[in-house]
Amino acid sequence: MNSSQSALLNELFFINPDILAASLVKTDGTVLSHRGQEDAGLAALGSMLAVVAGRAVTELGRGMLTSVVVEGDEGFVVVEPVNDDSVVAVVAHRGAAPGLVISDVRASIKAHNASVRS
Repeated sequence: MNSSQSALLNELFFINPDILAASLVKTDGTVLSHRGQEDAGLAALGSMLAVVAGRAVTELGRGMLTSVVVEGDEGFVVVEPVNDDSVVAVVAHRGAAPGLVISDVRASIKAHNASVRS
């Protein structure tokens, strides 16, 4: 894990208290950085969602993956691409506003994208 990767995840926790866990994951499943709840499944979920959704979007002629949101009774997971081969997977609790979490994740990625490389 490099300091840029750590800074990205730290910023997410600083700007949005609804985020419970965040991982920076390569699309092959390699965890580059993690912060928050210790849940190895988050990294696997992030990479799986990125690969499946990315392929579906491309195969259906809808362009490149921009985001994936999976909602459940107790909260949701957001997956946003960082670059061509990595994504950020974020877990938020039930009361969080999905649009705000997505906006915060995108802003953090944009702010750190020049320095976050896998």
